[in-house]
Amino acid sequence: MKTKGYLPFIDGLRALAVFPVVFFHANFKYFEGGFVGVDIFFVISGFLITQLIIKDLEKNKFNLFSFYIRRARRILPILFFVILTTIFLSILLMNSTQLNLYVNQVFSVILFISNFFFWQNSGYFDPNTEIQPLLHTWSLAVEEQFYIFFPIFLLFVFKFFRKKILQIIIFIIIMSFLLSQIGGNFKYQNISLSYPFFSLPFDFFWQAGSANFYLPFGRAWELLIGSLIAIYFKKRKNYNQNYCNYFSLIGLIFILFSIFFYSNRFQYPSIYTVLPCLGTALIIIYTNKKTFLFKILTSRPLVQLGLISYSFYLWHQPMFAFSRIQYGTDLTIIISLFLIIISLFLSVFSWKYIEQPFRDRKKIKN
Repeated sequence: MKTKGYLPFIDGLRALAVFPVVFFHANFKYFEGGFVGVDIFFVISGFLITQLIIKDLEKNKFNLFSFYIRRARRILPILFFVILTTIFLSILLMNSTQLNLYVNQVFSVILFISNFFFWQNSGYFDPNTEIQPLLHTWSLAVEEQFYIFFPIFLLFVFKFFRKKILQIIIFIIIMSFLLSQIGGNFKYQNISLSYPFFSLPFDFFWQAGSANFYLPFGRAWELLIGSLIAIYFKKRKNYNQNYCNYFSLIGLIFILFSIFFYSNRFQYPSIYTVLPCLGTALIIIYTNKKTFLFKILTSRPLVQLGLISYSFYLWHQPMFAFSRIQYGTDLTIIISLFLIIISLFLSVFSWKYIEQPFRDRKKIKN
């Protein structure tokens, strides 16, 4: 369902985000940095949601309840359908220990706190995460938490500090980024009452571990980069066309470099996360109908893949996880490709018969 102001290249960008994540979970050799696809999604989500809210706020017609209903229609039906499917598969394939952990995962997903659950129970790059069917929902939880609290924040800021909105968001971006880089490494043992008052070992400047990876506090800056674009560039500017071509392609290069050269050996999220986020921002800002990248991202296959990207993201991890439970963690390339194709078929089906109908208020009432 395409809305007014629809930007088709965004769907192509979604396709560029989802496939690296899927290939990363498939353990394909050259996609060790595929996890950056989630960062691309975060920037896109921050951009689209802020654009939507700001537009309604400026017209004085923003309704918080309506906003939540639209998000629920977009996110929940297919999410709950996938969960329901995994419940049956888990009963068939999991042992009692795995099943007990899985039940807790389900409850955490339903309560929009699966990122907190996985923070407490596993690291994203740990081997045992490969058999967790709902591991990937941690990123949905971060977005859901953003959808719940960010509109309330914007309502408040728009009413009382409208002229300072950019400065406030930039300040939060900086604070969140600093937390992402060093915050979780702060230990009370580093505090001293005598000079120099702090003992800062080298690892203080390294990442905070799974807390930073999963929790929204060190991830908020990625979503807010999208918000910054939506607010500052709400009236798309007429840049020099050569600049648009160059900067949009530089953005693509940043993303591709992250995908192919990053790996789980990188401390993440951290300053490294700036590259895919900046790349996404450059593409959103500078891509227009006359740019070379627009022609690529709006090609029919990429747009179609972008449209089903949410369903594809939801289906792929359960397919891999249950196959690994049944056949072992070392899946062959052939089996992995087969699972990806099955996930794509399921995605087309669920996009057409679940996502689309539930988003149409004429077909399904609130």
